[in-house]
Amino acid sequence: MLHSDRLESARKLYYNGAYYAAERAFYELSGEMEGFSSLERCEIEAYKVLCAVALDKVNATGLVETFCTKYPNAPQRAMVRSALANRYFKTGRYQEALDIYRTVSEEHIYRNGRDEYVFNKAYCSMRTGAYDDAEDGFGKLLNRRHTRFTTPATYYLGYVHYVKKEFKKAAPLFEKVGEDNSFSLMARYFAVESRFMTKDYS
Repeated sequence: MLHSDRLESARKLYYNGAYYAAERAFYELSGEMEGFSSLERCEIEAYKVLCAVALDKVNATGLVETFCTKYPNAPQRAMVRSALANRYFKTGRYQEALDIYRTVSEEHIYRNGRDEYVFNKAYCSMRTGAYDDAEDGFGKLLNRRHTRFTTPATYYLGYVHYVKKEFKKAAPLFEKVGEDNSFSLMARYFAVESRFMTKDYS
């Protein structure tokens, strides 16, 4: 099999979630670097780090830092850093995730990952008390096409307004997601309370 075909095969393993197999494939490729261009070598190293992050390896954070230091201009730098931030996000380490998200520009994220980046960054901002930043992020998502992040962004934007005592802004957002099973109970409660706080007793 040609080097380029093996690289593409390893990529597919990664994107299909077969991280152990992908990691093994990329490590095998890294032992044959003379057959690849400098860009491909950088990509192989990046995917080795991405696999370590996906597999939650103990040394994943160190591998990310080493990669970013060794390849400061690598096109995969933002992808590697955001992958680590996403891992922190999933484990509830919101401040650590936010610290990384703030170092990554949305323009450097692949298009199919930008909505997740914006949502996660906004959610981390909300959980750490940076409500203005959270409002900007959730609002940005609501101005885009409808995705799986639209409903949660609507709810959490309502919650940010609620926390900031902007009840007139909060109520219609809660009401908009009141029929969604994931948010209906709390959304309806906050909608009614927001109406009450604006003296809309009807």
